Amino acid sequence: MGSTKKHFYKESQLIFSDLCKALGHPARISIVEMLSKNEHLNCSDLKSKIELSPSSISRHCHVLHRYGIIGYEVIGNNCFYRLDNNVLNQITDYVDAINRETPSITGNVYYPQKHP
Repeated sequence: MGSTKKHFYKESQLIFSDLCKALGHPARISIVEMLSKNEHLNCSDLKSKIELSPSSISRHCHVLHRYGIIGYEVIGNNCFYRLDNNVLNQITDYVDAINRETPSITGNVYYPQKHP
């Protein structure tokens, strides 16, 4: 989105949009799910559960960290990632607020078709 158009939107909308972009890849969703079940995991732990290279895992973790969804702590030669539950709570609070203000969707929910 061009910077000239951002003034049309509320700050909360821009923040939520950024968080959705950060979560907009299945690998990042998978990392968040794994961290929700474990207090902290390093890249090797994540690699044992995701079929990605260490550099890909690191890149996805970097995106999640940049948006505040995960934090990390370096201990020795290891970087341990942890979920920031405050950010996840903000996401669910925002979605809950939308649900309270928006009438229920009836009928079928649209899911895009997978490309062959």
